Amino acid sequence: MRRLLLNFLLPALILYVSFYLVIFSPLPYKYLIGVLILGFTLVSFYLVLRKIKTLLDRILLNIKGLSSSSNISPIGILELDESLKEIDEYINRFKEENKLYTRLFQSIQEGVIVVNKNKEVLRINPTALKLLNIDQSVNLEGRPLIEVIWNYTLDEMTGKVIETGEALSREVSFDHLNNRIMDIMVSPLFNERGEIRGAIIVFTDITDKKRLEKIRQDFISNVSHELKTPLTSIKAMVEVLLEGGAEDSKLRKDFLENINQEVDRLSRLVSDLLLLSRLESDREFLNPISTDFVTLITRTVSRFQPRAMKEGITLSLEIEGDIPPLKVDVNYIDQVISNLIDNAIKYTPSGGKIEVVVEDLGKDIKVSVKDTGIGIPKEDLPRIFERFYRGDKSRNLSLGGVGLGLSIVKHIVEAHGGRVGVESEIGKGSTFYFTLPKG
Repeated sequence: MRRLLLNFLLPALILYVSFYLVIFSPLPYKYLIGVLILGFTLVSFYLVLRKIKTLLDRILLNIKGLSSSSNISPIGILELDESLKEIDEYINRFKEENKLYTRLFQSIQEGVIVVNKNKEVLRINPTALKLLNIDQSVNLEGRPLIEVIWNYTLDEMTGKVIETGEALSREVSFDHLNNRIMDIMVSPLFNERGEIRGAIIVFTDITDKKRLEKIRQDFISNVSHELKTPLTSIKAMVEVLLEGGAEDSKLRKDFLENINQEVDRLSRLVSDLLLLSRLESDREFLNPISTDFVTLITRTVSRFQPRAMKEGITLSLEIEGDIPPLKVDVNYIDQVISNLIDNAIKYTPSGGKIEVVVEDLGKDIKVSVKDTGIGIPKEDLPRIFERFYRGDKSRNLSLGGVGLGLSIVKHIVEAHGGRVGVESEIGKGSTFYFTLPKG
């Protein structure tokens, strides 16, 4: 019965628990693959070691028999020799399987740390070292877990798992790693008698995922606001007209003009969303032709002159050097320039200046839109070209938009082989620029 328990039931139990975790656990699938691999590793090692122990017991009996007998039997010697050969075979097998599972452990794409009951590191894979920004050559075996991870939340989680025998999962922020967020699962590690011997920590970096979730949430919030505001306004004006306001010709005209403006606003929003979707999904959307770039940008700037004058803003164009024709998609590049000038007008107060400058940089042509507006906070600059990103909402809500314009600019310019950039200082203004290759 004891042999049945040790040789069959215990390995079966380990595999059953591993499969159960993978199939039924609500924890992330990627973590559970690591648990399953470790489960197979434990079973394989256990079975090989049990076989070696059985052979050693048989050898011990043979040696006792030979030592107690006055006549050494050739059969006994042969049995001893066979047992030694089997042990050698299983030891070699153990070495090969150890190499195999070491490679598996090293290749797991999630960070894995194995600790003993005292929370001392037994094993740590290269992914964990990379995520924790630790040199791959450092030997951490035997080091306290807290000295490796420098995170008290994870250290306490591990201690609780070792104490209770129940797995835990949590998202944990690592201050010393620039507040990167790790999705962590800690599982207990049992021996063959079901006693807790330590814990297995599996984790992955979800910082980018959380950032994208925040962008998505901001987008939903912004789009909802941009859709609801004009619709609410339209509904209110229509109700007034239906209740008799249409009989007042002046009121009717004003309301219809306002409704028309709100419909245009909705149309622009939907058009921007559709355009961005196309830019991100279709890499061959351009129709480039050889274009007189000076004529193109002069025409675009001229189109904004009446609006700039109405806002009390001076808008000028400066061409530096002899600008050659460029092979560009005229409509899309016109949209890039228009978006940048439109933004500059929005954020520049009356009495300010906007200067559009075209320069020849040798291999590229650079276009800069410089304004004397309110400027952009330094912390917003790295993300300013991300889709749906609008920076300080208190400055943007009154001006409309959902943060798609600059993302559209970036996609169009990069599709032409150029690049975009921004320089800004609060209270002094901003300079948005893009380059286009001559070739």
